[in-house]
Amino acid sequence: MKQLISILGLFFLVKLSGLNAQTVVDFDGNVYDTVTIGTQVWMKQNLNTSHYSDGTIIPNVTDATAWEALSTGAYCDYNNTPSNSLSYGKLYNFFAAVDVRNICPQDWHVPSDEERCQLITYLDSSANCTQTIESLVAGGSLKDTGFDYWYNPNTGATNSSNFSALPGGYRVGGTFYFLRTAGLWMSSTDGGFSGAYMRTLRCDQERVIRNNGYQTSGASIRCIRNLAVDIEENITIDKIKVYPNPASENITIEMYENAIIEIINLQGQIVKRVFSSSLKTNVDVSMISCGVYVVKVKTNNDIYIKKFIKE
Repeated sequence: MKQLISILGLFFLVKLSGLNAQTVVDFDGNVYDTVTIGTQVWMKQNLNTSHYSDGTIIPNVTDATAWEALSTGAYCDYNNTPSNSLSYGKLYNFFAAVDVRNICPQDWHVPSDEERCQLITYLDSSANCTQTIESLVAGGSLKDTGFDYWYNPNTGATNSSNFSALPGGYRVGGTFYFLRTAGLWMSSTDGGFSGAYMRTLRCDQERVIRNNGYQTSGASIRCIRNLAVDIEENITIDKIKVYPNPASENITIEMYENAIIEIINLQGQIVKRVFSSSLKTNVDVSMISCGVYVVKVKTNNDIYIKKFIKE
C-alpha cells in the first residue's frame, strides 16, 4: 500500500507522485491554475495576495523613500495602480519572499534559485545556471503567446511548457519599469551584498536571464508546490549511502549509478544541486543552515532519498 507522507521521515525507495493540473487558492481568495513541468508543480499566474498564509497583512508601500528603506516584507501594484495587478499580479520585495509566515498558499513556497535552475534545465538541457544568460531558448517556451499582455514582437513565444509567463515589470525605489516589456521573478535565494537572485524574460528575445537584483526591488513571484512523494512501504534504500550523518561541513554520497543529487529542506525547496559523474561524490554543506534535510538522488531509472541532518 502507498501513502502520502511528509518528507521528514523518508528512508525508503520512492517515486514522485503523479501531479495533475489543479487550482490553488491564496488567503485573499485569488484562484491560480497550476501546471506540472517535469517533477515540479508551478502556479500559472503571478502571485496577487496581500496577506501571508497565516492571515497577516503584507504592507502596501507606495511611497518611494519608504519603499527603498525597507528591511521587512512589502508589496505594491505596478505604478501603484491596483488594476495592473488583476492581470500581472503584485510586485514584492525579497523580504516578503523569505518571510517565515510564507507569502504563498499552504503547501506552496517561493522557489529557490536552484528550483528555478531545475525548471530552466528541464526546458533546455544546454542551459547553464552559473551564467547571466542562463538559456538562449527556454524563455520562448515559458512566455505566454500573442500580444494581449506582451509587447510586440514577443520573440520566440510558444508557451510550450504551459507556464504562461506574463511581463509584470519591476520596481526600484519609486520608479516602475518594463510592464508588458519584461517580467522579473523573485527567488528565495540571497545573492549576497543585499542582492537576491531573480529570473528575467523579455519581449524581444527568447533568453532567460539570471540576475542578482536588489533585495529592496519589487518583482513578481510564482509559487511552486512543496515536494510530495509516494512511499512504497518496507522497501529500504540499499543503493545509496550518505555519511557522515549528521554532518557540518561535507557529506559523501555513494551510489551505483551516475545521478543528479539534490538536498531539499522541509519546505520542499532545493538548497543544493550537484551533477554527479562518479559513484562517490563529496558535497559541501557548510553554507546550509542547521536542520533536517532530504538527500534525493535521481538516476536514469529511479529516485532514491534519505534523511540528512546538518549540524
